[in-house]
Amino acid sequence: MNNSVVVKIPCGSLRGVVERSFEGYDYCAFKGIPYAEPPVGQLRFRDPIPVKPWSGVRDATNFGPMCIQNDFMSRSIVGSDDCLYLNIYVKFVDPNNHLPVMVFIHGGGFIFGSGDDLFYGPDYLLRKDIVLVTFNYRLGVLGFLNFGHEVAPGNQGLKDQVMLLQWVNKNIKHFGGDPSNITIFGESAGGSSVHYLTLSSLATGLFHKAISHSGVACNPWACTSDIQNAYKLCKNLGKDSTDPKELVDFLRSIDCTKIIQAQENMRSYENRLYCTVVFGPGVDNKSKEPFMPIHPLKAMEKGINVPLIIGCNVCEGIMILPGLKDSIMEEFEHNFEKYLNPVSILLLQRIGITPNDLKHYYFGDEKMSLKNVNKYIEYCTDLHFLEGIHRVISFQTKKSSTSTYFYRFTYDKEFSIMKSFINSTLPGTAHFDDLQYIFSMRMYDLLNIKHAKPGTTAYRIIEQITEMWVNFAKFGKPTPVKCDLLPIDWLPVSSDKNFCTLNINEELKIENTISIDERLTKKKHTKNKL
Repeated sequence: MNNSVVVKIPCGSLRGVVERSFEGYDYCAFKGIPYAEPPVGQLRFRDPIPVKPWSGVRDATNFGPMCIQNDFMSRSIVGSDDCLYLNIYVKFVDPNNHLPVMVFIHGGGFIFGSGDDLFYGPDYLLRKDIVLVTFNYRLGVLGFLNFGHEVAPGNQGLKDQVMLLQWVNKNIKHFGGDPSNITIFGESAGGSSVHYLTLSSLATGLFHKAISHSGVACNPWACTSDIQNAYKLCKNLGKDSTDPKELVDFLRSIDCTKIIQAQENMRSYENRLYCTVVFGPGVDNKSKEPFMPIHPLKAMEKGINVPLIIGCNVCEGIMILPGLKDSIMEEFEHNFEKYLNPVSILLLQRIGITPNDLKHYYFGDEKMSLKNVNKYIEYCTDLHFLEGIHRVISFQTKKSSTSTYFYRFTYDKEFSIMKSFINSTLPGTAHFDDLQYIFSMRMYDLLNIKHAKPGTTAYRIIEQITEMWVNFAKFGKPTPVKCDLLPIDWLPVSSDKNFCTLNINEELKIENTISIDERLTKKKHTKNKL
């Protein structure tokens, strides 16, 4: 059997490969397709430019290099600055098909990760007859260097995502995808990227629905405006100057491995406590073509004008446990206000409570320590993830005419990649745990973990989530009709204070969730009455 397949697109021809899913069906995979010119040399830190045509048939059977990064497993620097590649999966190629297109944006705190099948294999989703696109984008300093100057205004990595969507709109029909029905979805930094794309005028019209897992643009870790980090990086590399043009020329002359190592040296545990990134998305109003000319906290007030699914896991904060010690908790206890990030401070000002009110809400009269680390996890989940998500939902109910669906993922009976990596046995669904029910992961094979089997609870959850997500991609509704698999009617949120919520657990349940703003202010009023 010929296991290759050739597709011709405007830039040239691509030879993909026919692969066998672990569930037993065949599909076509096109890997390592360039969607922009390599951002190397003089193109480093610049906005992406369209890829040039090639002659002959280009091999598309292997993944392209990931963006250079400090690998969180091997603790070594891997990847390349030549990283702008995408992957396409479809059961079979027929340009006459008009299949829904789902474009996934990987997470990793804007500093690590890639779109390959280590974590994002297509096996579960392709059963539903879609076209799946995954891709790499520039990360860390290479994707978000910001001097507050047009020579390096920031958000290059988000502009990579815009160019990727432009490529998909132009080319996906040749793979059987429908360019008029594109859904973007992502997790963590990918989830916040989805939110950013819904807010940016540069991405208007490039997609039609959005799904955000565990991240929005207004989470404290998803927006940074400290341009001093760019100067600090150069100083750490031996170049002390106040001239952005001179510094960018300097950074273009250095091997990117040294740049990433210098970036890693700038990261500290304080970044974890503040829940901030050294180089990440922010305001790029000095750009000739800005992606986000105003702060996302302001931009988001207009709402999102496409149908939206948004949600998170019940114990996202478990991911913050590595390195946590009693001495750090004691420092946090005595200087709680100092370690509040700017976004959380604005929250307190908006709803009229003090840092001490906030501390008392989560910890009562107890001292913060590892003995009550579960309360710290709840605090981190709420302040670093859920508050921003709730804020987006509230604006949607007030400003948008499109439907917004809210979920909580609470199933916690299977192997957890996150908990295994951080050596945690705490109960609760951790950050990233939901994705193993959407994607087949090669990491499972590397860890010798068995994939879920038909007839098990885990497999039923896989079937339910992928069915709802693909329903949403097709129709804009996750549960268009009740059935044995989906015996619920998941309705959009209609109140800005009390959210209709789908609880994804062993059984699907519709619940109500009180917004964090309401919870905190009610607690304050109750405390004052006492």
